[in-house]
Amino acid sequence: MKPKLTVYVTDDELAQFRREAARRRLSLSRYLKERFLPIDLDRAPDGAALGPDMEKRVADAVRRVADAHGRKLLDQISTLIVMVDQLAARTLGEARHQDWQQQVEALVRELRGAGEPAANGAHG
Repeated sequence: MKPKLTVYVTDDELAQFRREAARRRLSLSRYLKERFLPIDLDRAPDGAALGPDMEKRVADAVRRVADAHGRKLLDQISTLIVMVDQLAARTLGEARHQDWQQQVEALVRELRGAGEPAANGAHG
């Protein structure tokens, strides 16, 4: 039989651990082991938790996931921008819509601390 480790948590923390383990379809013990011991320490060289190669692989994987999530978020924001712009065009009419767009662009430049718009009218 494997040694037992006791950890003191609140009822809420325990409930959260159980929910997450169930969501991942793991036993509570397996979930906690994977969360706190991400690799099999028995097979790690010289007792090291992560070697340089493993650290690089983990960092690369995290970076890829973050980049994919960021792209998805940017796509959703772009969709919202288009929807708001179309709503403003339909609500305000063409002349007032252009004025509204210019005011929004000026506000964005001000918030970013940018200077005047480009001479060719390009957006910042």
